[in-house]
Amino acid sequence: MSMRMIEAPDASEAFALLQQGRAQAYLNDDILLAGLRATSERPEEWRLAEEILSVEVLAIMLRRDDPEFKRLVDTTIGRYMVDGQIRSLWRRWFESPIPPGNRTLGVPMSALMRDQVRFPTVEEGLR
Repeated sequence: MSMRMIEAPDASEAFALLQQGRAQAYLNDDILLAGLRATSERPEEWRLAEEILSVEVLAIMLRRDDPEFKRLVDTTIGRYMVDGQIRSLWRRWFESPIPPGNRTLGVPMSALMRDQVRFPTVEEGLR
């Protein structure tokens, strides 16, 4: 199989190349791709491949000089994972219609994410 890689300056331009038929596929983060699909004129024309091609490390960036805020973020996310609230938040934002346009991303929680949520690395006081 032969292929030619095309570069685009940003996600919107890359998706436009796909929509125009100038590209046959577009590789990016699944949630970003789902958002582009959901906000397109005809979302039913596009699908995400089911195969996971890579696992990316995600992080939250915040100010270095605010340890209280970091502790609040860590504690809140940890509690959401331990008490199961993270699953309902996932369903709300990734599997249900999102206002104001009521578009649905249609991205179920992956097995990797489910495992991360089931076995979080959190401070002992949260368990």
